[in-house]
Amino acid sequence: LVDVKVCEPIPVTPKARATDPATSHIAAKKAIKSASATVRYVLNSLADCDKTDSELVDQSCNHEPKLSPSGIRSRRKELADMGLVAADTSVDLPGHRVMTVWTLTAKGRDVQAALVKGTPFAEAFANAPVT
Repeated sequence: LVDVKVCEPIPVTPKARATDPATSHIAAKKAIKSASATVRYVLNSLADCDKTDSELVDQSCNHEPKLSPSGIRSRRKELADMGLVAADTSVDLPGHRVMTVWTLTAKGRDVQAALVKGTPFAEAFANAPVT
C-alpha cells in the first residue's frame, strides 16, 4: 500500500451527536488530524482489491499512524457519500452476518491515483470525471 501519512487535509469531518457526552466531542476534534490518513488508507486499500469493513480494519493493524476501527468505517461511509466508494456485493461469512463488499467507483479510482501522484485532494476530487 501507498504511504498514508497526512500530506494535506481531506474534507472529511469526524462528528459527535449533540446528545453525545463531552468526551465524544473532544474525541471528534482530535480525530480530525487522523481523518486524512484514514481516508488515504481506505482509498489505497480498496485500490488493491474490494473489501468488507472487517477486512479494511483487519488489514490496518500494521499501519502508522494507528487507525481506529470506527474511524475506518466512518471514513469509508464518508467516501461512499462522496461517490468515491460503493457497495459492490454482499458476502455471507460463516458465523457472521451478511457483510457488504466495498469497491472504488471510477471517480474513486481517479481520485486515488491522483493522490498517489501527489495531487491535493480537492483538486483530484474536482478534476475526476462524474460517473
